[in-house]
Amino acid sequence: LEPGAEIRINISTINASVSPVLVILTRKQWMTWISRPLQPLKGGGYSSYLISAYRRPLSGHLDTTFSIAMPSADRYYVGVLNEPRSTLRLQGYVEYENPGGQHLPLQLVYLPETVRTASAAFVL
Repeated sequence: LEPGAEIRINISTINASVSPVLVILTRKQWMTWISRPLQPLKGGGYSSYLISAYRRPLSGHLDTTFSIAMPSADRYYVGVLNEPRSTLRLQGYVEYENPGGQHLPLQLVYLPETVRTASAAFVL
């Protein structure tokens, strides 16, 4: 996503016995998460306090918008931490939108115009 992009999230937990946490991670943060083992806590379970671009408790209903305030484009990951891995049902949606209302990945923004132009070249 480009700087100024938005991630809109509208999610409800249906049957959460423990409050899960919604997180948004940059690609670098995600790589850090998967390269380091989770830290066990005294009494069982694991610490979910790892660095993230955004985190919010997901108890009941969450309706929020996260704006990308980074200096350059990056890949973002949206996830739900559910420790201690209890049964969880979610309902809702996550939307990504680059500045100017662009929904396509940056590499494909000009694809519709390119296809039209290429098609016209074969017709002529």
